[in-house]
Amino acid sequence: MRLIVISQRDRVGELEHLLTMLGKDRNTIIIVCPSRRLLAKCDLRGTEIFEYLTNHQFNRIQLKNFSKELRLRFVRVLRNGSSLGFMTEKAIKFMISLTRGDLQTVSQQKSNTMLTTSNCNWTPPHHHELALTLENALNKAEVDLIEFFDVADLEIISTLGKESSIPISLR
Repeated sequence: MRLIVISQRDRVGELEHLLTMLGKDRNTIIIVCPSRRLLAKCDLRGTEIFEYLTNHQFNRIQLKNFSKELRLRFVRVLRNGSSLGFMTEKAIKFMISLTRGDLQTVSQQKSNTMLTTSNCNWTPPHHHELALTLENALNKAEVDLIEFFDVADLEIISTLGKESSIPISLR
């Protein structure tokens, strides 16, 4: 049996491609994902799904992702090859820093973020829930291979793979 772990919405297309490649072997697949709504547009006949987030937690994550995507689209429009967009972005950032009261230069901000990220070990926010769900899935069925799409899940999956001597594969 094959266990597939997907955590990010960006990887759903790759999961669909993998499922179409597997074809007839779809009855031997378990998918671990944050919520069934993440895979709402996928054809999941014959697969078993384990969720590790509640609907409230998943909605909060989706709202954060939507705001980040909206902000990135706005930045792309501003940086669309004109100097006017670049100057507008600089003015907006300056106004935001004025209202917040934290006037720092760009180099100070970069050095602060580099220091804080290098001194701490980042773990995914729902690390514990994913680990428990993976253990439940491994206890329920005999798994031959664990495939995952997100490098952020590598630590959890590699420890479980070593403990139960199951090969892992990053897609």
